[in-house]
Amino acid sequence: MNWDTFCLYLFIISMFCTVLCYYFGAITEIPFICFMQMHIFNWTFCRSAFRINAYNNLQLQLNATAAHDFIE
Repeated sequence: MNWDTFCLYLFIISMFCTVLCYYFGAITEIPFICFMQMHIFNWTFCRSAFRINAYNNLQLQLNATAAHDFIE
């Protein structure tokens, strides 16, 4: 499973949690905290995952370019 799929699943789970949190929000204050934590975690985690992914792709491209130049 790659990062994109994982983040998509994480996003769906957080949306589901959000719905639950809003539903229970009428009863207690706790779900709001749950809602905030889920989204902050999801956002931070996925952004860092995409950043690492982009960095790795860039490194691969640079390596390929360097190898190509070296061969020529």
